[in-house]
Amino acid sequence: MAVLKILVWLWILTIWCLPSLPAQSITSEPAPVVAPTRSSNRTSSRCIPSERDALLVFRTGFTDPRGNYMSSWQGEDCCQWKGVRCSDRSGHVVELELYGLKEVNSSIALPEGQANSSLLGLQHLRSLDLSDNNFNAAPIPQFIGGLQNLRYLDLSNSNFSGQVPPHLGNLSKLLSLALGGNNLSGTLPSTFRNLHSLEELWLYENNISGPVSILLNRLPGNSLIRLMLDENKLTGSLSDQLGRLKKLMFLDLRSNNLDGTITESDLSALANLKEIYLSDNSLSIVFQHNWVPPFKLDVAALQSCKLGPKFPEWLRSQNSISILDISNTSISGPIPQWFWITFSETQFLVLSRNQISGMLSPTMFSKMEAQTMDFSDNLLVGSMPKLPTNLESLDLSKNNLSGPLPTDFGNSSLKMLNLFKNSIGGRIPYYFCYLEDVFWTCLKTNYMGNFPIAMIEFPSFLRNCQKLVFLDLSYNQFSGMLPPWIGDKLLSLAFLSLRSNLFFGHIPQKLAKMKGLQFLDLACNNLSGLIPQSLADFIAMAVAPQDNNTLSEIVDYGYDMNEDDVVSYTGSSLVVTKGEQLEFTSGIIYMVNLDLSCNILTGPIPGEIGKLGALKSLNLSWNHLNEMIPNSIGDIHSLESLDLSHNEFGGEIPATLSNLLSLSHLNLSYNNLTGRIPSGNQLQTLDDQASVYIGNLGLCGPPLSKNCSQTGLPPASPEGNKDGDDTVFFFLAMGSGYVMGLWTIFCLFLFMKKWRAVCFLFSDRLYDWFYVQVALGWASLKPKIGGS
Repeated sequence: MAVLKILVWLWILTIWCLPSLPAQSITSEPAPVVAPTRSSNRTSSRCIPSERDALLVFRTGFTDPRGNYMSSWQGEDCCQWKGVRCSDRSGHVVELELYGLKEVNSSIALPEGQANSSLLGLQHLRSLDLSDNNFNAAPIPQFIGGLQNLRYLDLSNSNFSGQVPPHLGNLSKLLSLALGGNNLSGTLPSTFRNLHSLEELWLYENNISGPVSILLNRLPGNSLIRLMLDENKLTGSLSDQLGRLKKLMFLDLRSNNLDGTITESDLSALANLKEIYLSDNSLSIVFQHNWVPPFKLDVAALQSCKLGPKFPEWLRSQNSISILDISNTSISGPIPQWFWITFSETQFLVLSRNQISGMLSPTMFSKMEAQTMDFSDNLLVGSMPKLPTNLESLDLSKNNLSGPLPTDFGNSSLKMLNLFKNSIGGRIPYYFCYLEDVFWTCLKTNYMGNFPIAMIEFPSFLRNCQKLVFLDLSYNQFSGMLPPWIGDKLLSLAFLSLRSNLFFGHIPQKLAKMKGLQFLDLACNNLSGLIPQSLADFIAMAVAPQDNNTLSEIVDYGYDMNEDDVVSYTGSSLVVTKGEQLEFTSGIIYMVNLDLSCNILTGPIPGEIGKLGALKSLNLSWNHLNEMIPNSIGDIHSLESLDLSHNEFGGEIPATLSNLLSLSHLNLSYNNLTGRIPSGNQLQTLDDQASVYIGNLGLCGPPLSKNCSQTGLPPASPEGNKDGDDTVFFFLAMGSGYVMGLWTIFCLFLFMKKWRAVCFLFSDRLYDWFYVQVALGWASLKPKIGGS
């Protein structure tokens, strides 16, 4: 009964209170719902006026070329503005995300450098993102240290400079701090010890300097999980400071100036460590032979650290690694058997630039699950084993592998294959015809074609490799004519090198169908005929290459394993330019080259060559090219190296060469060029200028010592007409000598009477004797003729 009375009284109170409620609360329409995103459409204003005013003041001084943010900052409700997010409950601004878009003119900028401190009015702000903008080398604003509720602060890649301000140490609630990609210098302030909640610190790509031990000592030891200090100027050894960071899972110290030795005591406390990056320092990693780390790594990037000479035994327990880079770590000797078992599931294996010897295990190698394997620049011997099924990229270059390629390749998904500088020979197996996805093939400096069963012609299996972008068959013994189908089937090629083989015949016109070809090297073969005019149709040689061209994509493939640039590209390409042989790695993507030197090409240079405005290197030396150098060659404005030496060019040097403002190497020696040497611009800055023109007897003027006369020197004849000119000169000399001799005899007879009498008497007697002999001979023959 008591419970019933209570329920009745509650019902009465409810009815009594209803008239006092607002009318809208008893309607059937639901209240508006505010989505927790900054882009939601609200039906009523939730913005706090003082915070709206603070944002408008902060906006002053910024430029926003494309209106990515500021154009929407209109109206009363700042919670509707782009980049602004408010709390659903209080209406306070809690997130401000004004990050740039990493495109040209698509980020906000602050021409004056210093941002307005009005953001201090946003005391409920939890996240501030100003990354990928341009703050014009200004220091990080000190007022940011007053935003005490910040959890996330991202100022990366925004052109800040100066030192890290100590005021950031006031942000005791901060979880993530990103300052990477700026020009910050000095070390961290001691106030960073106050960041007791900090889990992530991103300081990559700055100029942070000083001993790394001091910096590590100023970090909060009990909270930090992710630490990125790569590409700075930190020095010294890690000493025992790493042990303070007990929760650390991700450590990146690549590309600093660290030295000293890391022992097991430095890492024993890091039981949570998953990824470690120590590449490109001078560190030595020395662990006890039987030490088993307390952590299980996913990534170990230790390039250029010293791990050897023995194969590091501590890696034996790291069977969960997906990425392992121990290149250039002074490891020698054979690969232990446990390596193939421990890393059987590893996706990326890089052991290049060591002294690893012995053979690749023929049974274990094929059972690996790796996508990328790089064993280049070692001392491996034996034949190439059957490949793993999942392998997409394989680099075995610069070893001592020999014998033929395996008859059973075991893989049809291969995309990159580099066998440069081995002793592999014999026939290229037929299964290469099924490598349809391959886009990088390098068989340079082997002995293809050296065996009796060898395939000596251009590899026909390449017909099916229509995704091929990079092809290097240089320094082999391939021969035969270049097949026209190269231009029909290999339309994706950007790099083609057939240097130093035995190819002969004409250069196929259809090569010009490969519009993306930016590097063509056919030097040192036996190619003949004319230079095809169609070569001027290479679009990639007419337009400067960009960072996103086809070559850049494949240079990154397989070596840029994740967002943190785990493994660097180690492949290399030899390019003859500027009179020397240079080795290119990732810079090959910017090389635009045409090299037809050391062949038997004849005829003129096509005038259309001026269309190849992006060419950086043009080498046509050591051929039999003739006629005049075309004026259009001065239209190749990107040209840095031009070699036309050892040909038969005649006429004057075109004055348009002075238009080549990027030219740093020029060789016109040993031709038949004539006239005054042009001057101006880059032509005046070339090294050893006299050697540029040596072997051209008809040239005059600086830098040669031969002066040009007032009327100019007579033009020298082209080499091909020398024999004809010598014949003309011979007959002219003989005729003039004959005439002069007759005139001399005539004058002697005219003025010397005795000589004239003796000569005439002698001629009369000679005539009489000759007449008598003829008459007697005729008389003796006449009877015989009549009798017959």
